[in-house]
Amino acid sequence: MNAKKIFMTLALTSSLLAADAVTKRNFNFVVGVDGDFKAAKQAAEVSRNGRFYIFFPNGEYNIGAQTGDANQRTTFSAAQVSFIGQSMEGVVLYNRCSSEGISVTATLDLQKNASFTYMQDITLQNRSYNDPNSSVNRFVVIRDQADKNIYKNVRMLST
Repeated sequence: MNAKKIFMTLALTSSLLAADAVTKRNFNFVVGVDGDFKAAKQAAEVSRNGRFYIFFPNGEYNIGAQTGDANQRTTFSAAQVSFIGQSMEGVVLYNRCSSEGISVTATLDLQKNASFTYMQDITLQNRSYNDPNSSVNRFVVIRDQADKNIYKNVRMLST
């Protein structure tokens, strides 16, 4: 190996070692510690400091009862929000609709301005009644009307 190649290798190695380490961010809101999901949703919608991080410890969260409309559909309109769960199997966000239909039953309805949403390690579930005598039973777990959203290790359960 000639001197130029050795110098380039050493220069590259030292620049990689000198690079800044990844900075871990704190969560802006921990559900169950800082308040319930309703308080987390309100805090995210008024936050203007870039990305807003919500952490969900293992547990089941009836977001439809807390923040949903009359049919337990929760609309979410804040952009740049991260929903991070402790584990996909252990964190369940759910609702129970009384009326069926694609546009009225979403457990979580991300509005057009809820772009850049990030979800990780969460189960979303629509626990609405499934009538065995009906051929319809359209219950939606997520309705995403926004842009550039990412779902990693997100399980969606519905009919």
